[in-house]
Amino acid sequence: MWNDHDIFDGAGSYPPLLHKSPIMMGLFEIGQQMRLLFQHHTTPEKARTHRLFGYQGYNFLAQCGPQLALLGADERSECDDKTVHNENTWNIIFEKLDNDLQNVAHLIVLFSVPFSLVRFK
Repeated sequence: MWNDHDIFDGAGSYPPLLHKSPIMMGLFEIGQQMRLLFQHHTTPEKARTHRLFGYQGYNFLAQCGPQLALLGADERSECDDKTVHNENTWNIIFEKLDNDLQNVAHLIVLFSVPFSLVRFK
């Protein structure tokens, strides 16, 4: 799991021109490499063989005993100002939930982006 603040505060909140600049993309790449190394003990080249999945990102699904599973969502790799995940990643996630978790009774979803936002005035 990671989000903007794991790179630096607000890293994903800049306008597209700055967000897609070579410097920002370089910072993103280094952040991605460090996240994969320290959270998953892998590299971008080996991540898919180490059971991380997604269209462009690196999500994980781990079964923790016979009835419990964890879904860790990568909210940074495919995020833009309108979406958190590419539609292809959502399809992969739901396919894995349907096919890989036959006897699971409880799923804990690790998702650092809020599902809803309440604004207090």
